[in-house]
Amino acid sequence: MKIKTNGSKFKVTVLGEMSNEMNAAFESNLKAVYSNYGSKIANIVIDTNTGKHYKMVITAKSGATENVTFSTTNGNTVKIYMSYVTKFLKTA
Repeated sequence: MKIKTNGSKFKVTVLGEMSNEMNAAFESNLKAVYSNYGSKIANIVIDTNTGKHYKMVITAKSGATENVTFSTTNGNTVKIYMSYVTKFLKTA
């Protein structure tokens, strides 16, 4: 998945398959996160092979990592859990 914002691109690695709803939800929410904290992000991997939940691992350029688990049942939940990502990146 490629996140495009402000003329730059960031590649997010997705392991497995994701529904169109979840793909769109992640893309729009990650675009907002990348717009604000892109300079702090080294890598993002979303593992969809974990059953009823998706696991996202964010690595900051400082080397710190954060694991966030997302429900796979509703794309609207992505926005809720993305608050953990922004909280992490504020302090990374």
